[in-house]
Amino acid sequence: MILITARWGNILSRKVIDLTLPFVDGQRGVALEPELNILENGFNTTTLHIYSHALTHMDAPKHFIDGGAGIETIRLADCVGSAQVIDLSYKAPNSFITVDDIVPTYVAEQTRVLLRTDWSKHAGFDNYRTH
Repeated sequence: MILITARWGNILSRKVIDLTLPFVDGQRGVALEPELNILENGFNTTTLHIYSHALTHMDAPKHFIDGGAGIETIRLADCVGSAQVIDLSYKAPNSFITVDDIVPTYVAEQTRVLLRTDWSKHAGFDNYRTH
């Protein structure tokens, strides 16, 4: 989620934007496996098999730092609020995002950062993971 705050004169407006993509069974990195059902068990349950980089995600510090903290250590409250967007939509398909892509953009300390890649436009298509 991202919170956009804008001011027009004396009017302050805030809008929450949900950045998540839905889990779809069979999409690369996603498998939904029905386990129990209402007819036999009185309720439905599903086992989720999800690759950590499937769909919208946030990398934990340990993704790039040996001995870094896991995603479970990041408070959800720290993930909601205003954010700075770095536009990387110009990157070629299947290319790495490097420090050189980020360095030209000034990011203040303690700022939430979103990397815009536009990969979400390919969700549901075969080239989603390689775009």
